[in-house]
Amino acid sequence: MLLLMRKSYFIALLMLFSSITAFAQFKMEISANYNIPISTDFDSHFKNGYGGTAEMFYYFKDSNFSTSLLFGINGFRGSDAYEKELEDNNQTVLEYDYEIHFFTFPVMAAANYTFFRQKKFNLTLGFGLGAIFSEEKKKLIGKYTSDAASKDFSEFAIQPSLGMSYYLVKDVSISVKGGYYQTFGVLDMSYVGVKLGVLYDI
Repeated sequence: MLLLMRKSYFIALLMLFSSITAFAQFKMEISANYNIPISTDFDSHFKNGYGGTAEMFYYFKDSNFSTSLLFGINGFRGSDAYEKELEDNNQTVLEYDYEIHFFTFPVMAAANYTFFRQKKFNLTLGFGLGAIFSEEKKKLIGKYTSDAASKDFSEFAIQPSLGMSYYLVKDVSISVKGGYYQTFGVLDMSYVGVKLGVLYDI
């Protein structure tokens, strides 16, 4: 069910984006992420995580404004205390390793404004709206057998961001960006993502 919702959401956003392609300049940003949990409950249960993001930008002709679509995947490992709690609640005669993983799949549509767009160095402010699909997995990993349980979530989310890019060679820039992800719903989760990537014309 969660997979179907993700596919439907991706298709709807891509159709909207493709309908406004006239007189466009497109750029693609591919980045690696370092993520820091912020909200109290999320921070107490999970360590800092890693991930990746792809963001396609549509620049309006002769304007500093742009829109973008962001797709990402991020992973967090459960804290030592959280995994110890899982172990304490699942005592067996068999020997297991206990792991907890949390994955987020942000899908965002954003409006952006770029300062000094024609210069080698520029700044971009953005504000994204969309959804974050999440999955929590609890694993009991044994030598001969293993067991796992998972929970899926999908929540409305926002993502304000500030990015910097520096022109390297023709049509290619290096980018550094910080974004704050906040969901609204059962999880009420927030984390900061710091991204290092490459921005190029397509």
